[in-house]
Amino acid sequence: MLRPLALLTCLAASAVVQAEVVSVEVASRQAWADGRAFGAVGAYEVLRGTVHYAIDPRSASARNVTDIRHAPVNARGLVEYSGPFLVIRPVDAARGNHTTLVEVANRGNTQMNGLFFRTGSGFDLMAATPAATLTESTFFELGYTVAWVGWQAKLKREQFGLQVPVANVHGPVRATFGTRDMTPDRRAYDLAQNGYYCARDAAQPKAVLRTQTSFDDPGQVVARSAWRFAAADDGAPGSAACRIEIDGVPATGYSHFSLVYEGEKPAVAGLGQAAFRDFAWHLRDRRVPSELNQRPQDAKAVLAYGYSQGGRFLRDSFYGGSNTGPGGIKLYDGMLVTAAGA
Repeated sequence: MLRPLALLTCLAASAVVQAEVVSVEVASRQAWADGRAFGAVGAYEVLRGTVHYAIDPRSASARNVTDIRHAPVNARGLVEYSGPFLVIRPVDAARGNHTTLVEVANRGNTQMNGLFFRTGSGFDLMAATPAATLTESTFFELGYTVAWVGWQAKLKREQFGLQVPVANVHGPVRATFGTRDMTPDRRAYDLAQNGYYCARDAAQPKAVLRTQTSFDDPGQVVARSAWRFAAADDGAPGSAACRIEIDGVPATGYSHFSLVYEGEKPAVAGLGQAAFRDFAWHLRDRRVPSELNQRPQDAKAVLAYGYSQGGRFLRDSFYGGSNTGPGGIKLYDGMLVTAAGA
């Protein structure tokens, strides 16, 4: 019995490395649009839940994920992370058009509402109850399955983001912020709450704060004795240097501050591209079975849509090789990139 058991263990380990999605937890299943039937396609349903991932930091699929080799690993040497998903699909898979469109949520929000379909009220990806009223439903009458998967790290837990580990590294950081971003008295700025990294320590004699009139202005240095690193407002563990406080506010004539310092423990944000890639592979592959891939009719074709930041994400992912799965398989058959400036 030992040899077959060992073989199964090896196969399971291989499946994790290749598929990356290790499990899918479905938290709820509800009727979409109060169970309304959309032409010949019929009724739709909404599935919500969490996708759990694990990735080998030494594998080819992790090569573009910055700092991943400095992230904590589980007993099998894999980096774990997780995020939400939402799928709206025909109740009867045979009636759909066998195409799934996955949107890159922009800062946890959807721009599909208003372009591909339109709800009578706001459509929140994290809301417990899906929107009931549709004023534009052609997309569903055509039989598409629509999906979202969390990809963006450092969003709040109540937002549609991605929970990723932090890397045990440190390095130089530049934080730029305007006076309107500070406390009302213009004497403090919270780095962590505004998406920057905490300082490695509070002393940092080489840290430099400048006032600037524009981004390319060399700026005027604010005396180091006039400001300090301090604990964040939330008082969370490890936040002893996540905020700066200024004793003497400089005179007017500048538009913003520029702070250069030594930061630490960055979120392994590059896992967002891995999540978006591996979600598509999970829809197509059934070696890790879940409620999402047991209806192969839904994902005979998989498309991606990104607006603004979502479009830039898709372009960067594509150029970085994140549209390729095991054996060189193409994961997304097409991408619609809209308003991806910069």
